[in-house]
Amino acid sequence: MTNLYFEELMAEFGCKSIRETAFGAAEGFPYSAELLAAGEKPRMAVRFLLDAPAAPALPILKQNPIPYIQWKAEDNVLLGNIKVPSDFYAKVAIRMLLSAGTRALPQAGLAPPHTCPLCGQPHCDTYAYLNSEYRETHARCLADKLDLPDKDYTPPVVIRGNYVTGIIGALLGAILGAIPIWALALSRGRVYSAFYAFIPILSTLMFRLFRGKARRNYAGLAVFVPSVAMAFVLEQIWYWIVQADASPYPISLWQTMAQYIRYNSFGSAVYPMLFPLAFLIAGFFPAAVVLRQYAAHGQEKQRTVRGAPYVRDSAQPINPADTPETDTAADTSAAGAAKDSAKADGTAYNGATSAGPDATAPQQETTEVQP
Repeated sequence: MTNLYFEELMAEFGCKSIRETAFGAAEGFPYSAELLAAGEKPRMAVRFLLDAPAAPALPILKQNPIPYIQWKAEDNVLLGNIKVPSDFYAKVAIRMLLSAGTRALPQAGLAPPHTCPLCGQPHCDTYAYLNSEYRETHARCLADKLDLPDKDYTPPVVIRGNYVTGIIGALLGAILGAIPIWALALSRGRVYSAFYAFIPILSTLMFRLFRGKARRNYAGLAVFVPSVAMAFVLEQIWYWIVQADASPYPISLWQTMAQYIRYNSFGSAVYPMLFPLAFLIAGFFPAAVVLRQYAAHGQEKQRTVRGAPYVRDSAQPINPADTPETDTAADTSAAGAAKDSAKADGTAYNGATSAGPDATAPQQETTEVQP
């Protein structure tokens, strides 16, 4: 789906489009439809602003689920997300979403706000995009009381989480991942390298549990450093145990660490840890998937604050008779009613009744010739 096709599609529902956003009204409910992702599998979002929290409408909508549509309540906004496999399904999905939404909202006792956000008075005569939502207002208020800058403003992305708690959680997770390795080594007298994979996994889970900062690079570094450090700490503990058993006098961990660093090169230090490090690296793959999802959900993109020209361009007069689209089923039923009426009058129905008498095809007389 391209932006041009999106504009043409929403125009069939009586919407006014500005770039990737369309504005319209269905059964008295103003809504905005945004093209979130173009391409072969488009994604769209339709928003209804209400005068009360939208949560009561969700149980009604979930009674009759619609393919490719997911409903969500965000405070006073009912959000319908559309994800279709191709453009072929887009028109039907939008029609079904508008129909289901405008039926469920009155059943839940919800309605759009009917007061102008600029003056606080009712009896609005215009729809416009104000306060990040499409809603009712007055045309005179848009002309006289609209106090907005001329340019649009996009707030910075809000990243949830905390740096300090993330480091603490990742460190505790690495320690928890090392405990089974330590316990098995003491009880069985050998080191099971496969358990090193649990160090980065538990470090990641604790990082998420402690609400670490949802930055992908920071999260990866916060998990990587404690995990690798814990693997080397375990190696130093094994070396200390071996040296303490062989030494005739007591020896501390710090003494064995200094001895280890002094008499071992980098290659000789890493070689005994090849298998533990291999499983440690293997554990980083599922940890990376979890961290990627955590970072994606932890970043909240703020909606763009539109300027005065955009708001005025989005304005449309309120017409209570507006509907999202002319229903073809209604046309069919009207044609059927005309046909039944014609049968009752004893006249022929030629399918052109709605066009007036001039549209009726002339009847040609035929004369039967006797041989």
